[in-house]
Amino acid sequence: MVTHTKMTIHDILDPNVKKIFNYLMLLVVFATWARLIFFVLVISSFSNILMTIKQMMGSGTDFFIILMMYLGTMSTIMMGLF
Repeated sequence: MVTHTKMTIHDILDPNVKKIFNYLMLLVVFATWARLIFFVLVISSFSNILMTIKQMMGSGTDFFIILMMYLGTMSTIMMGLF
């Protein structure tokens, strides 16, 4: 176990210490994303924009499916031509 504050290469190579280090890094990543998401949801203008975009995406699924099929077909044709 790491008993000092400065990590060496031998500490990282130890599987137990590496596991603890990986868990700490995951915690930092999750905390950063949670902070960003909560910050955006607290501001009312961002919150309203996100709710509007969510409703637009939900009602536009048919359009997006047709659009993706069209883009797939056109990209296949363009790859064949060029």
